Order: sequence, then C-alpha cells, then structure tokens
Amino acid sequence: MHQARPTLSDPDWLHELPTCPSTNTWAMAHCADLSHGAVVFTRYQTAGRGQWGRSWVAPAGVLTASFVLRPLAPDPQSTADAAAGYLSLLAGLAVIQALERFDRALSPQLQIKWPNDVWLAGRKLAGILVETGTDGLVVGIGLNRQVDFGAAAWAERAISLHQVSPQVPSDRQLITRLRSELLDLAAVAPSPEGLLSSTWIRAINQRDLLRDRTVTVQQGTETIVGIGQGIDWQGGYQLRLPDGTVRSLRSGQIQSWA
Repeated sequence: MHQARPTLSDPDWLHELPTCPSTNTWAMAHCADLSHGAVVFTRYQTAGRGQWGRSWVAPAGVLTASFVLRPLAPDPQSTADAAAGYLSLLAGLAVIQALERFDRALSPQLQIKWPNDVWLAGRKLAGILVETGTDGLVVGIGLNRQVDFGAAAWAERAISLHQVSPQVPSDRQLITRLRSELLDLAAVAPSPEGLLSSTWIRAINQRDLLRDRTVTVQQGTETIVGIGQGIDWQGGYQLRLPDGTVRSLRSGQIQSWA
C-alpha cells in the first residue's frame, strides 16, 4: 500500500500519495490514525470507486481527494450510517459553494443531482462517495478540474471546470476550499434524529437538477417513475407518483430523467 508523501509546504492535515487505487480505500484503511479534517489526495488514482460498486474513471486532470470527518454528533441516537445519507447532499453543496468562491459566474449553472453528483451547465462535473467506518466518515470527491476527455464514450455527459471558467484554481487551492466548506457544514450537522435544517433543505432544493422532471429510479427489483419534488427533512428524494401521492426515497439508482 502506498504511503503518504509529506513535503515541507504541506499542511499537517494533507496526506498526498504519489499514486493509489482509491483515496477512499486508503483513507478508510487508515481512518483510525487520521484526524478530523484530514485529506487524502493523489493525482494518479488507478481504481476509483463510485456508488453501487461502479468504477470511477479518473483521467489526468481529475481532482481525487477524500476528506475524513468524525461522527457528526456525539448523541448515540445519531449514527455514522444515518449521517452518510444526508452528507452526500451536503458535500454536493460544499462543492458548489467552494467553486462559487473562485468564480461567481458559475453559480446559476451549478446543480445537485440526488444523491451524490454535482452538475455544471447540464453535464456532470463531480461525483461524491461517502463511506462509513467505526472511526468516522470518509467523503470522497472526484471533480473534473482540467480534463481532456478525448474520445471517451462517456464524455458527452461530462464537463471539466476549465471548459467554462477562465481561471481554474490549482489542486491545492480547491482542496483547501473544499475542506473548509465541508468542515463548516459538518459543524452544523443535522439533529440527532437525522433531520436537516430548513436552511440546508432550501439551499439544496434550489440546486435540484431533478426538480419537476420525470424521473425513473431503480430500487432493488422495483422501478419507480414520478415527478421530482426535492429532498425532505432526512435527505430522501421525493417523487410525485402518477396517482398523486408523494413517495420519499432513501436510496435508489437514477436511471433517467427528462
């Protein structure tokens, strides 16, 4: 397993790896030894992971970093698993707020796609993978910072920050800002019952890519089709079904939206 490579200019919370299969895997394996707010970063991730066991392709120019957070509330009613559900959404909001700090003109084009993606100008900019362990949570972020997609088949739905922003921040600048935003959001975490504050619900729903769209979700063997209605108090996604009822989904794979 690769070891972190410190330099004299590194802050003590940053652990840079020359290469590794997955920053999330490394962070989870070392979580007991990493402090709250630690960041694991590499420019060469060879076997990244996404939701549902999917691989995460990380060509040159993708920022790949994992952020370690301790359980967000000391109350025993609040578990790390419960926190992971809404933390993907809060992490998406953190990505947006970080990018807005560098370029306010991006703001109207940045959206959150439940449960774990950030889209820019109608294409995918970043993916988020939250994993839990006995020693805390790891928030993995893969963000297309300065990527040449070439002829990749999946490139038509992806976008790189440099394609729309005239001044692209460096890896270190982005990591530092993302860390700051994530720590701020973690400090005002949901209640022990797992309820999001109205402030965060509004902020996330204002960025909702799926709002008022016809969405198809696969949940186990069930296919669910409805109109996107935004997130609820616990980070579940609400769909208005054809019979007029509203169903809140805690998990599921988005198959399509229109």
